[in-house]
Amino acid sequence: MLILVVICSLASCQKEEIEDDDVMEQYPRPELPEIPFNYSDISLPEHFFENDLIGSFQSSIDLINNTPEENPITDEGATLGRVLFYDVNLSQNKSISCASCHQQEHGFSDPAAFSSGFEGGLTGRHSMGLANAAYYGRGRFFWDERAATLEDQVLMPIQDPIEMGMQLDSVI
Repeated sequence: MLILVVICSLASCQKEEIEDDDVMEQYPRPELPEIPFNYSDISLPEHFFENDLIGSFQSSIDLINNTPEENPITDEGATLGRVLFYDVNLSQNKSISCASCHQQEHGFSDPAAFSSGFEGGLTGRHSMGLANAAYYGRGRFFWDERAATLEDQVLMPIQDPIEMGMQLDSVI
């Protein structure tokens, strides 16, 4: 009898592993590259620093940088953010990622007037372009400026019942 219980237990464990493998194949875990991308020490072209119309504007870029001093950009953190940006596991039914509505080929926005959420529902507004969001002078995000920081902004679509439909405790 004990042998039968052990065999059934092992068989059921093996079945769970196969199911988990099937899920992981369909919705793979995001994989970080071995070497993080360079985000903290970017070499910008010369025209970013000098402009005939307004002179040198590097200091003005520094003044509108929305990166909080207590949360500086690191190569590891930004690389993780890039990987998570494309991760469908952040949506309730694993169907969309941030990149679904913020498409790189469209300035990290959506060519549609309203983006489709995880169950096909439409968002209330057009997705904003995210290119150079760290240098948005007003420093607030979304069309109605309800997010005071980029840190606030990135969490809102994940929790939105139309966009991605998750709860932060589930994401963690």
